[in-house]
Amino acid sequence: MEQVLPAYLRIATHFAREIEAGRLSQGEKIGPERALAEQFGVNRGTVRAALRHLREQRLVVTDSRGTYVTTPEHQTAAIIRQSAAPALEVGSGGPQGVRRDTGSGGPGE
Repeated sequence: MEQVLPAYLRIATHFAREIEAGRLSQGEKIGPERALAEQFGVNRGTVRAALRHLREQRLVVTDSRGTYVTTPEHQTAAIIRQSAAPALEVGSGGPQGVRRDTGSGGPGE
């Protein structure tokens, strides 16, 4: 049986694919929460959760004026983290032989 994603993840996935495909570009504003909620047929809380997920993946940033697609550098960092995540989940004893970078390497670190 196919697993159904929560609405916020479906919305976040939609925007992630749009960004990846180049249909949304750096600096482009993603619509207001109210309009997105109407477009996707969900409440604003669901849209907020989707945008929070996209921010956590560093695909968008939010300021007092709205939510915008981030720079390619932020997106590359998110893609690298996502591709490394499955390797860290292997085994019951946690990641072994994985060296964590403890230096200051980028925004927010």
